[in-house]
Amino acid sequence: MTTKDGEEYQGYQVRETKDELVLRDVLQNKEVRLRRDTIQEKRQNGSVMPSGLADALKRDEFRDLVRYLSELGRLK
Repeated sequence: MTTKDGEEYQGYQVRETKDELVLRDVLQNKEVRLRRDTIQEKRQNGSVMPSGLADALKRDEFRDLVRYLSELGRLK
């Protein structure tokens, strides 16, 4: 996201209302709330996972990675 004052934010969209958009900033591990009327540009850049990371993994390592990622955020 880029705001009208030139600030840039990056993260996953958590929720959106008519007044605001909430992102999860994965680098800072916090939520960022942006008023919709301050957003100038919204674009999708893909994944935060480095490109080609899974290419070097063995089949069982890849399976473990997918399992781990699918369980993130679940309550135990």
